[in-house]
Amino acid sequence: MSNLPYSTARPADALFYRPVPIRSDGRRFQLYEYVFYALIVYSMWGQFLGISLGSLAGAMRVALAMLCILRVRSQIFSIQAAVLIPLLCAVSFVSIQLFVHSESLMSDQVRSIVIWGMDLIIVKSLCTRPGFLRRASTALFISSLMLLPFMVFRDGRAELDHHAGVAMANGNDLALWFGFCALALTIEGFETPRGFRRWISWTAAILSAVVLALTVSRGPLIALAVCIIIVLRKQLKRGFLPILLVAALAVATIASGVLDGAFQLYAQRGTEETGRFVIWPRVLARILESPVAGVGVSRISTPLGNHPIPPHNGFLFIALASGAVPLFFFSLYWLIGLRGALEGSSPLNPDSAYLLPLWVYAFMSLFEGDAVFMTTWSIISVCACLPHSGFRHRHASRSGSKRQLKDGEEFEFVVSRL
Repeated sequence: MSNLPYSTARPADALFYRPVPIRSDGRRFQLYEYVFYALIVYSMWGQFLGISLGSLAGAMRVALAMLCILRVRSQIFSIQAAVLIPLLCAVSFVSIQLFVHSESLMSDQVRSIVIWGMDLIIVKSLCTRPGFLRRASTALFISSLMLLPFMVFRDGRAELDHHAGVAMANGNDLALWFGFCALALTIEGFETPRGFRRWISWTAAILSAVVLALTVSRGPLIALAVCIIIVLRKQLKRGFLPILLVAALAVATIASGVLDGAFQLYAQRGTEETGRFVIWPRVLARILESPVAGVGVSRISTPLGNHPIPPHNGFLFIALASGAVPLFFFSLYWLIGLRGALEGSSPLNPDSAYLLPLWVYAFMSLFEGDAVFMTTWSIISVCACLPHSGFRHRHASRSGSKRQLKDGEEFEFVVSRL
């Protein structure tokens, strides 16, 4: 028991942290994580490299999800029970599309929901590996650096070249991705005790924030600012010097003049109407007309003048496309994630500093687009907050039974309210 990486003491509140052995230390499971990163790169670069083969990425995700389930089969009820609610959302969404609205399973939006469900299983399984959250944020940043050569400016705003064949051609998607990288790497810098690694993390975070600023996207910038405030609120209790160093890096970047043009464009966009507050009331009216089963994904756009406009809101997208049942599970998914983020923010949890800021960023990003919740970084942000506890472990804890812990096993600390 002395070899456990974290204290098993019970905190002052009603939360109880108990060690649960996990099968995540094998080389095979490590390989699964690398395959997951390779799938991310493939989804971003497959079309550009000419190796995009129809539904190959989806089939590989299904296969990897099945392998992850087999790998953690002895703890499947404690690990995958956490994603049961969003999986019910995906199943009900797809079922309504297929059997009520006669949509095709191979349509882009229906298939994206299926892939979202597979990614939930994969990411939640990989979250049992110690340090996954840090490695994943670093991998997403490195993969995003590969997109920078394709960045162009249109009307003063940075976006990816639409003709390059790479993912995230939309400027908002690019901003949200780099905003996540900036937030995660900022937290990693604060949590890293070593000087050189800390400076590398903060430099990468500043670079990500610069790219975000160049996109002139207000929503991701506001979300990042709010989450940085949440991060600094905790860091102020530790000391002022790390915050001073981050501020010095930010001031040096601003003083270099790189963002002068972006500041002017933000000032211009501050007086513009995005159209969301115009389209959302009309979407709500359509939802009230078909509250049970929605209208189907093929009819998701709402006319605004001469242009059909999508909802630009994750909750409205689910409700308008498939009705009340998927919306219920989708809302519950986010509420469970919030509870996990709040309860997991304990010194006993090695990822505690990440949870609440990442959940807030992912939640605020829901109001930027229909499919933001299906992006890799959003899935990682919420799955890291979902509790790993299951009924089997709760029953064992109530009955007082104890399992002898073997030397060399990996452990994670699971939070639950008993």
